[in-house]
Amino acid sequence: MNPDTRTLLQVTLDDAAVADTVFSTLMGEDVEARRTFIQQNARDVRFLDI
Repeated sequence: MNPDTRTLLQVTLDDAAVADTVFSTLMGEDVEARRTFIQQNARDVRFLDI
């Protein structure tokens, strides 16, 4: 990321426990849980940075 053009935003969490669960699902080793989560939530995506 280019330091001259990047934007840093502060993120706040309403529910840290839910955020921890989602993070663990997406970054964990259980592929099936990750696939299920993505399939169930794919239509709710508003912003996607790939």
